[in-house]
Amino acid sequence: MTDAHTELLKCALQLAKCSDKLRATDAMLDKCVSRMQTALPASGMPRLTSKLAVVPANPAKEAQTLEEKFQEVFDQGTEVTERLEITKSRLEKELRRRSENT
Repeated sequence: MTDAHTELLKCALQLAKCSDKLRATDAMLDKCVSRMQTALPASGMPRLTSKLAVVPANPAKEAQTLEEKFQEVFDQGTEVTERLEITKSRLEKELRRRSENT
């Protein structure tokens, strides 16, 4: 029974860590989007439909236009957010399964 409680606690801690990562990436994205909105004209802004993560800039890609940079960050953020949501969902299911078994 102790092993089940230990595993349940580990699962809950992983879920909390995943949620913290989602909050942190959301905050970083908010800053990046604010900068991009300032730099891009309103007519050139893509329509945001989900929360995104921000990946640190790569100095080798300075030749890109602001629109290209924004689209790249948008795509990367969508991918990271989807992966974090999947991990969070799996952890929640595992937490429910383990709590039902105890």
